[in-house]
Amino acid sequence: MSDVVSPLAAFVFQHGALAGNILFRNVDEDEDGEVPGLTGEERAAMNRAEPMLRETWLGILNAGRDAFRRLAAGHPAQQEIDSYNKRKKKMWLDGEVKFKLAPDWRAECGIILHHWGADTYNMHVWVWTQVRHRHAAEVAIAGLQPVPWRNDHGSFIRTLGVPQEGEAYADIAGRAAEALWSLARPIADAIHAELDR
Repeated sequence: MSDVVSPLAAFVFQHGALAGNILFRNVDEDEDGEVPGLTGEERAAMNRAEPMLRETWLGILNAGRDAFRRLAAGHPAQQEIDSYNKRKKKMWLDGEVKFKLAPDWRAECGIILHHWGADTYNMHVWVWTQVRHRHAAEVAIAGLQPVPWRNDHGSFIRTLGVPQEGEAYADIAGRAAEALWSLARPIADAIHAELDR
């Protein structure tokens, strides 16, 4: 098993919208569950590519999970962070690893490899809170730079860029974990402070 981004994975990251639609077969599928118009040889090539891509996704995400948990060691949210373990199959299908930040799913966060409307697969980190905690979260990260963007679900998100060929999983994961912790820690602190009142 490699611990660096392969040329194939780098190609998929760089051509995310196109490559994702072909390799992950998520557009215009016919009744047989296949992308229409592909030859048997092309289907076989995609089937051979998937395990290599899965190895890269899971390698980066597992390393990110480990790095994030190390950063959170000793924090009041550590118990919640350590309590959520996503199965590898689910991590692969979702392209992410996520964590609880507070009891009762008041807040969660994660690291995701996704194209989210862009042409490339980027590494993103995100934090979501229940609506009742959103104001406290906004106040907690008010001075954070760069300013996170928000999606339709109200998550705070930072986009970290496209993993490059030859980059070590540990380096990519370390950057993601640090970016996530810088975003998640003040929000977790604010929510835990609210819960302690």
